[in-house]
Amino acid sequence: MLDSNSKKILSFLKPFAIESDHIDFSTEQIHENLPSLSLNEIGKAIKFLNENNYLISRNCIASKYPIVWDVTSKGLNFEEFEPKNQSQNINQTFNIQNMQNSAVGNAGSVTINNGIDFSDLREFIDTNKNLTQAEKYEAQNIVDLIESTSENNIPLKKGFLSRFGDILNKYPDLAMRIGQTILNQFLIQ
Repeated sequence: MLDSNSKKILSFLKPFAIESDHIDFSTEQIHENLPSLSLNEIGKAIKFLNENNYLISRNCIASKYPIVWDVTSKGLNFEEFEPKNQSQNINQTFNIQNMQNSAVGNAGSVTINNGIDFSDLREFIDTNKNLTQAEKYEAQNIVDLIESTSENNIPLKKGFLSRFGDILNKYPDLAMRIGQTILNQFLIQ
């Protein structure tokens, strides 16, 4: 069974392997196209895929990471070699305009917490897998700004978060939690 890194690499290489007799991709080139994976993760995945006949790789003296030489038939059709999941998860999405004090899901137990503090927000940022390291740093700067504004009783000014507009627009769940924190700190407490 392939891990998610191996699947990402095979999915990336597949179109190139279909188009030519052989491909020649270095670990660094794959990393440029799959920046969410580190060079070490890519190198280990390539080694695993080579050992399990999904692709053919070779080592280069000039680099400590392997080079992918070709994708085998097994690699081109890796989805067929994956075990089929017997139970299917069915996800339904309901768009509800106002979620305040609502409990949605199938977990069986519900905790409603309308307040969020700085430690909750920092934990959310640190554990969010969608944020890059740079985005996590920028999000932590937002928390620092809000926290220092709250602690020093500085009044909020229009547009005080405008310089963070890009990240807040890109991640609405982050914007929502930051908004909850601001409301909790400046209106409730």
